[in-house]
Amino acid sequence: MLKKRFVLVCLLLLGLALAACETNDNESDDASTVDPLSQRGPETAAAATQQVPLMTAAAEQTRQAELSLSLTVPVTPTVTPPPEELIVTRTPEATVDVNVSDDYLGNAYAQDDWLQESFTDVDGNTYRLADFRGQVMLIQTLNTECASCRIQAADIREIAEQFAVESRPYSIVYIMLNIDTDLTPRALQNWANQNDVPQTEALNWIVGTASPGLVSALVETFGDSMVEMPNTNLIFVDVDGVSHINNSEPLGTSRVRSALVFYADPVSREEEAPLTEEDAEGPTTTEE
Repeated sequence: MLKKRFVLVCLLLLGLALAACETNDNESDDASTVDPLSQRGPETAAAATQQVPLMTAAAEQTRQAELSLSLTVPVTPTVTPPPEELIVTRTPEATVDVNVSDDYLGNAYAQDDWLQESFTDVDGNTYRLADFRGQVMLIQTLNTECASCRIQAADIREIAEQFAVESRPYSIVYIMLNIDTDLTPRALQNWANQNDVPQTEALNWIVGTASPGLVSALVETFGDSMVEMPNTNLIFVDVDGVSHINNSEPLGTSRVRSALVFYADPVSREEEAPLTEEDAEGPTTTEE
C-alpha cells in the first residue's frame, strides 16, 4: 500500500516538473518575437520610432535645396558680338557746281534742311539756324577741349570787332557752335569767357550748343569731318541760304575776313580774290 502511494507521488512530481519545463519554453519563444522597442522606456521607444521619418525628411530637404540651387544659378549663353561698325570719314560732294573763280571757297551746298535744326545758347535761348535766314552766317563747330578751335574763334572775334569799329553795313551772325551735347550751358559760358569770346549781342555773337538733331544733320550734309576735332570747321551761309565750307582747312584772319566780305557784300566781291590752295593759311595766332 505504501509502495503504491510512493509511486503515485513520484509520478505526480514528474508531471509537475514536465509542465513547468514546457511553460518556460513557451515564455522563451514569446520573448524572442517581442519588438525590442517595447522593452525600452516609452520616451526612448517614441524617439526611436520617429528616427526613420526624420532621416527621410532631411534627405528630402537636401534634394530640394540642390534642385533650387540648380534653378537659380544663371546660365550665361555664349553670344558672338556683332562686328564693330567702321566709321568712315567722308565729305559729300558740293550740290551746286561752281567755278573756283566764281566762289571764294570754291564750293556750294544748296541743301538747307540742316538749317531747320535747333541749338541753345548759353543764356538758355533756343534758335533754329533758319531764324537767321537772309543774313550771312559764319558758323564754327567746336568743342571746349580743342585748342585749334579756340585759336580760330579768337581770330573770328577780332574780325567781328573790326567790322563793328569800321561800321560795315554787313548783317553777319557769328555762331560758335559747340557739338558736345552733354556740355552744360554754364560750362560753355565759362569757356567762352576764359577765351575772350563771350556771347555779345552788339556783335551778333552767339555761343551755343547744337541739338543732337543738328549734329546729325551736319554730318549728313557736310560729312563726318564737320564734327571731328581738332578740325577747324567753318560754314559760311550766304543770304540765299547756300552754304560754303573750308573743308577743314584752317583759315587765317585775312582769309576769313575776305570770305565774309565776298558773301555779305556782292558789290565788293570783285575786290576779294577767290581762295586758292596757295592762299590757304592757318590761324594767325600761334598756340603757346
